[in-house]
Amino acid sequence: MKELEKADSVIEKNNFFTKKRITILFFAAIFAIAFSITISILLLKIDINSINNFFIQGFKQPNNMFFLWLILMFAFPLFSSFLRYIVIYIRLKKENCSAKWYDWIFLVFIGSFLNAITPFSIGNEPYSLYWLKTHGLTTRKSLLILASTGIMNPLAQILVTWPSFFIVSASYGEFGNTIEWSASYWLAFAGLIFDLIAFFSFFALTYSRRIHFFLNSVYYWIRKKFRMSYKTKEDMKIKYVKKAVFKEEFIEEMRNYKFYIFVLIGNVLWNVFLYSSMYFSFELSGSLENISFSDWFNYTNIAVTANNWIPIPGAEGTLQILIITFINGINTNVDNVFRENVNNIIFVWRMFTFYLPAVIGMICFPISAGLFYKNIKGSTI
Repeated sequence: MKELEKADSVIEKNNFFTKKRITILFFAAIFAIAFSITISILLLKIDINSINNFFIQGFKQPNNMFFLWLILMFAFPLFSSFLRYIVIYIRLKKENCSAKWYDWIFLVFIGSFLNAITPFSIGNEPYSLYWLKTHGLTTRKSLLILASTGIMNPLAQILVTWPSFFIVSASYGEFGNTIEWSASYWLAFAGLIFDLIAFFSFFALTYSRRIHFFLNSVYYWIRKKFRMSYKTKEDMKIKYVKKAVFKEEFIEEMRNYKFYIFVLIGNVLWNVFLYSSMYFSFELSGSLENISFSDWFNYTNIAVTANNWIPIPGAEGTLQILIITFINGINTNVDNVFRENVNNIIFVWRMFTFYLPAVIGMICFPISAGLFYKNIKGSTI
């Protein structure tokens, strides 16, 4: 009986891999896979033969640049994985904490998997919190690191995306008379505004004393209703308003400006690399159509950012439709063969930048969960 109680306490302390959560994520993964396959087959008309022909035609391109574009496509997930690793590694080292090599693999790829199967790509944060806590950090310190590093990505998106939006807006007079292009443009604009609001809201959550007080009031009110230990309003006012504990810690954390400038630059490069990869996929196809790097970059840029507010996991379907509409809208004279090839170009881009890391994470997830329960079992012997 004592062994079971001990195991239960361990699970409660490290409560990410609960049976309920694993079950939910299992069915979420099944749904995401089925949904992606359905979108690819029925909407985008993707099949094995078309992808096979995509690579064959690309390999036969006369300029012999096929392997360069292929290497650049593989380079993105490698860069993305390294960036996530190095940011947490540097921050963990400062706290004199360390992790095993396979734990780093779990952190890098399981986050990609969870983002791919959860609405608004929110699955990564709870797992990252659990991961940091199990490697020696307190809950408060873990939340502080996630908040401080997490705010850099939406800031980087704003810095990279709005210039692209202004460039695209300059073409509104030329393409705005096309209903599909115009509708996509305004959807993208709405998405960018939402993304801007989300960034300032996220900043307020980490900086505002009154928001900290409100959120903790709700939290401790729930604990009180369940007859658990709680703080009084006066205690919370002293801690979160008068002393402004989290705000002061956040400001102190951000004073490590060299590190956070590095994180910001890394996120800017990540965004630039992601949007540039669409052009690499286009060149990989060996297509002879004259679509510039600027067009691929800018339209992919605003389409991705605009879909951040879409609750569909990975914005599957809506993202592809928006990019396809933009690209076909600026190339009204192309033939149907190229219009079909656009679908393959986007699919291959998603395959390298989205599907591949998510699949690796899907493999890592049950291994990580298995090790977690193995450690629990070992701790009760």
